[in-house]
Amino acid sequence: MKKLLALLLSLAMALSLAACGGSSSSTAAGVTKTGSAEGFGGAVTATLTVDANGTVTDCKLEGAQETESIGGAALEELSKQVVAANGPAIDGVAGATVTTKAVRKAVAAALGVELAEEAPADSAAAAPAEPAAIVPVEGGIQIGQAYAAAHGTKCFTEAVAVVKDDVILAAYLDDFQFTSADADVTAVPNSDSDFAAGYAEGKVLMSKRANADYYSKMMAEKAGSTVSLDANYDAIQNHVNGMSIADAEALSKDEKAVDAVSGATLVDTAGYVGVLVDAAK
Repeated sequence: MKKLLALLLSLAMALSLAACGGSSSSTAAGVTKTGSAEGFGGAVTATLTVDANGTVTDCKLEGAQETESIGGAALEELSKQVVAANGPAIDGVAGATVTTKAVRKAVAAALGVELAEEAPADSAAAAPAEPAAIVPVEGGIQIGQAYAAAHGTKCFTEAVAVVKDDVILAAYLDDFQFTSADADVTAVPNSDSDFAAGYAEGKVLMSKRANADYYSKMMAEKAGSTVSLDANYDAIQNHVNGMSIADAEALSKDEKAVDAVSGATLVDTAGYVGVLVDAAK
């Protein structure tokens, strides 16, 4: 777990470093102004065309390292919003919170204007039934951990989330379940020592992610699954990365969440998103 948290923290620190800058040049169509800001995966650049009246007539956004299915897909819509708003005061795109913020900062930098402070997130949201363990880190980043029953009554789920400004920067999922001691699995540490004294006879506790091949084979045999368990975990994690906590929570309440998460086939996808939300809070 220490290695996991260190990895997530390193990733989050890299993602949270913001840098904004702007420049301008004149063309026949007007003045071209450029600004940039740090997005989810790297720099987001806004190139604006501004006419003699100070009106933004065109906006081109580039963010080659943004998540293709989320931030990358949102850039075209955000470009239209910048022109319609004649500046950085855009509504944004749900699910692409980090990219939206980067576009606002990049457009403000290009125009040389101050970006209005955003209203703080609603603090009246209900707390999770089991409070997550929150570790504050310098720079406004938090690492949260939560445990819950996302998938039935025979296992429990562990979720870790790295959060900054109410946005999930990185996430991690795993399930733990008892299985036969005769199974070809790697049990949790001390399963052959005092820790196992409370185990039911012939049972060991295993991490499903650590034994993904074994569990995925069972999923394929019993349920016809064509997507491995760890690939499902990764798909859910990747989908919530870059989402605001509020957007992720809304997804966790959607009965069709599995259809919204590319690459996920688990019927309890919404439940897994919900545990990540608990960790993020």
